[in-house]
Amino acid sequence: MDDDPQHATTALGILEDCRRIGEPVFLSVVVVCELAWVLDRAFGQTKAQICAAMDLIFELDVFRGGA
Repeated sequence: MDDDPQHATTALGILEDCRRIGEPVFLSVVVVCELAWVLDRAFGQTKAQICAAMDLIFELDVFRGGA
């Protein structure tokens, strides 16, 4: 969701830099919950759509998760 094109461009640049240098990006449980909330409340996504988005994110090799 590119709700703010400038922020999306900045975020993608950071992720690409991290991928290029092999530095993982940490996703906390709080961030994942906030993402689910925003996709539901702000963008009106269904549970299936939210799960699909989460699956795509968790498959990216740049992200690491934890509590």
